[in-house]
Amino acid sequence: MADTKIPSVAPGRRRQMEIYVPGASGAKPRAPVSPAALELAAQRAMTREAAAYIIGGAGSEQTMRNNRAAFDRVNLAPRAARRLHARPLRYAV
Repeated sequence: MADTKIPSVAPGRRRQMEIYVPGASGAKPRAPVSPAALELAAQRAMTREAAAYIIGGAGSEQTMRNNRAAFDRVNLAPRAARRLHARPLRYAV
């Protein structure tokens, strides 16, 4: 009888399972996924001075608002189910 080996799970598939299987069971991630919640968690972990430097904007903070608005308009999604050596990202603005 031939030696039949069960192929191991590819690293990408393994990582996907580590994220989505617990999430489907209701488990919450350790780090917030919302940009606003992630920023708040970072702000709480930093000194006031560090938070002011990293999170704050200069002057009227218009550039910060423009950058956040531009970020909100971009939707990155990996293209799956294709035989490619590198997975290109598809984005919509």
